[in-house]
Amino acid sequence: MFEHPNDNDLVGIVYNADWGGFSLSDAAVVLYARFKGIYPDEVDTYDVPRDDPKLVNVVCEMGKEASGSGSCLRIKWVPKGALYRIDEYDGQETVVLAENQKWLRAGDADGKYY
Repeated sequence: MFEHPNDNDLVGIVYNADWGGFSLSDAAVVLYARFKGIYPDEVDTYDVPRDDPKLVNVVCEMGKEASGSGSCLRIKWVPKGALYRIDEYDGQETVVLAENQKWLRAGDADGKYY
């Protein structure tokens, strides 16, 4: 099981920390559907928002048992309102926060990062 920090200023983001791609176990789909008040066959795991509190609760409750075949689901806790994206390489995902990125401005030839 994963610990929920009980901090209203943090939001959990579910990502796959291993090669193989994001997937939920059948039991996780059933629990997620129960939390959402829908039938399991209505759940398309590829369309579930990764910061959905109900998905985060499923992974917190089930721990590694929430992971589907070839996945290893984890939760990254980020400040509420933070800009993020999920980068993926061969199925392994990383949560990237905008504040940790360096940007170049188009048209500025000085190479200064912002």
